[in-house]
Amino acid sequence: MLPATFRQLQTFVLVAETGSFAGAASELGVSSAAISGQVSALERKLGCQLFSRRPGTTPVLSDRGLALLQQTRGLLDQAAALADTAGARAVLTPRARVGAGDFILERIFLPNMARFQLSHPQLQVELIRINPELVAEAMVKQRLDLAYVSTVKEELGPSAELIGSVQLGLYAAPHHPVARAWPNARLPMIMPLSGSGLDRSLCSAMAAGGITDFDTVTRAQHVGTMVQLAQQGAGACCVFREDAAPAVRAGSLVELEASLPPYRRWAVRRPGVQPDRLAALDRFFMDLLRTGDPGADPHVR
Repeated sequence: MLPATFRQLQTFVLVAETGSFAGAASELGVSSAAISGQVSALERKLGCQLFSRRPGTTPVLSDRGLALLQQTRGLLDQAAALADTAGARAVLTPRARVGAGDFILERIFLPNMARFQLSHPQLQVELIRINPELVAEAMVKQRLDLAYVSTVKEELGPSAELIGSVQLGLYAAPHHPVARAWPNARLPMIMPLSGSGLDRSLCSAMAAGGITDFDTVTRAQHVGTMVQLAQQGAGACCVFREDAAPAVRAGSLVELEASLPPYRRWAVRRPGVQPDRLAALDRFFMDLLRTGDPGADPHVR
């Protein structure tokens, strides 16, 4: 007979995957002391130490703990499947906390999440909006497992992987006066919300391209709204080329000449996160960011 309860095993897995007793407590809605008690009880039943832990440090899996983790995940997945088949409440699974910048979150991830959830119904994915310029801080403060951002920064640290680069463009409706007068005209800009991460990022990119003298005619929260306003002649917008591409093909926007810096796309993974748990999710997001189509050949654009 298994010398442990499913609750103890689940708690053990959560501590290993979140990297802390506090993180597991947050996932299950209990106190850190309750989590510590469950792990200690499991260690007593198994007669071994599963974590090396000291106050103020991250708990580290022992060799026995790592072996148990690899076996326990499969056991809990089977229990969840059995519960689902029987119509019972499945064993709770931890969330994957994923941060993303505005464009990636709204225009790439959210429209495609249903496809991932259909094939991975047991994994809870929590998408969190973050400021790409503060991704390292967000990884720590918001306990993110993964993050995907676009930024002009050339380095994001050892836990970041460069995916590729994307290009900003400056756009206006062909009938707008600035489309004919640029660059000998003051830009009437449609900008993101004042003080937002996207606002700061675009201002920095435009300044790097020598565009500092412009008028803000209106502000919008979403990139799609900015593009629509530009199509209606409200002013010019600075967005990723891929976001403006449909309107350019339709003839409702034209690109204005500008020397804007490229944005680099990065995947950032929390150090110590168990890669096998999030491998499918990470691969799905990476394929989306490389090709726009999960599962597609990344070399075919």
